Amino acid sequence: MNAHANAGNKAATAQRTQRKLSRLPAVLVRSAAVAALVGLTALSMAQLGELRGELAYVRFVQGRELAEKSSYPAGIAAAIKQATREVKLTIRYNHGNADLFVDTAEACLAWSRHRALDPLTQLRIGEMAVSTSLLAIRVAPSDYTTWLCSARAHAALALPEQSRLCRLRAQELAPPGMKLPVLTSDLHSVRTRPTERESPAS
Repeated sequence: MNAHANAGNKAATAQRTQRKLSRLPAVLVRSAAVAALVGLTALSMAQLGELRGELAYVRFVQGRELAEKSSYPAGIAAAIKQATREVKLTIRYNHGNADLFVDTAEACLAWSRHRALDPLTQLRIGEMAVSTSLLAIRVAPSDYTTWLCSARAHAALALPEQSRLCRLRAQELAPPGMKLPVLTSDLHSVRTRPTERESPAS
């Protein structure tokens, strides 16, 4: 009796094990499908974020161009404020574009001294120029133009020591023999490479 019972138990156990094994491929397939779906969703979200960042930057550029073309102080101020609202989205979804950060900081730096804006708004935009320039340094720490951008942004906020340190680092990273412009010079000319603007001294 016991032998028959043991044999029956073993057979039942073997059948249950076989059923579990037979269901295993289906479970694995479902798990793989779920994992693939999660991966596609994450990829889609990343691509959506990049698109939002690009669109925000386009609106930022449009606002900058509108401010440059407007001849009325009220219109200039409105265009600048609209453009600066796009800066946060531009920064949030563009993590690795140093040129974009410098371009944004350059515009904010110019606006921080614009007469069409009230002093509080000028200060806020100046702080935005500093924070954006620091992001540019984080993305491209070996590019002298990011450090020079930050030096000018700090100087505009009356932070001479931080500005001096950034400028020193910019000079260290600049091509040999290249003399950097003074802090009040146009940042656009600074970002022009020596081969385009001047040849380094031999």
